[in-house]
Amino acid sequence: DVSEIIAVRGGGIRLVCMDKISDTSNLGSIIRTAAAFGVDGVVLSSDSCDAWYRRCVRVSMGTIFKVPIYRVNDLQGLCKELGERGVDTIAT
Repeated sequence: DVSEIIAVRGGGIRLVCMDKISDTSNLGSIIRTAAAFGVDGVVLSSDSCDAWYRRCVRVSMGTIFKVPIYRVNDLQGLCKELGERGVDTIAT
């Protein structure tokens, strides 16, 4: 659960949050990049593609096994909660 990471690490966490990602190759690449930067987890909205689809795992080059993957129903609510707990949010 994402809230467990927040409770343990406090405000010094790094999460990559993604909404409605539909391409498994792109997701695998993002996971690989996130792992290279040492993020604490990848959060996907419930309507994103399957992170465990074979193409995504292959493109991630196995880093999917090193980065916790979370799927949440209310991504906006999570981002709001993160902000309230002092976690910096960067979005484009």
